[in-house]
Amino acid sequence: MPRNKKEGLLFSFLMSAGMILFLCTINKLSFDGVSWWNIFQIVIHYPIEILFVMLVSDYVASPLKNRLIARIATEHESKNAMIVFNALCLVTFMSAIMTICGPIIGDIGYWNREFFAWVFISWFDRWRMNFCMALFINLLIVGPFSRKMLAIYQRREQTAA
Repeated sequence: MPRNKKEGLLFSFLMSAGMILFLCTINKLSFDGVSWWNIFQIVIHYPIEILFVMLVSDYVASPLKNRLIARIATEHESKNAMIVFNALCLVTFMSAIMTICGPIIGDIGYWNREFFAWVFISWFDRWRMNFCMALFINLLIVGPFSRKMLAIYQRREQTAA
């Protein structure tokens, strides 16, 4: 896990970018199909979405997750149990937030009254799908990859010092 701010920023970027890469691509292409325009929108919106996810994760979802973990878990929990519990809590909060914010960020050119109604009305249906996919991707792909990259970075920092 990150030991300082620099490592925390790297880990947050890796997690956010990985989740955006998988989930936004899957959502955009499954709802709107594969086209050059959709691929262009994905490429243009990724930096905005990665920054937004990093901010929401660090300043909204993580504090909520930390409060919940402090009430439920003890310091005697195993490392793997804490990884799963952290992922479950963070994915729950982030998928709830991003199910609303994702379409708003992703479809900036299409904002109108019907679009906002669709975003909020379809939230319950889309959230359950986003939650399941985000949990799966977080636990099996993005989380292990981010932890491995952070461990490589930490080893290089130790050998350089």
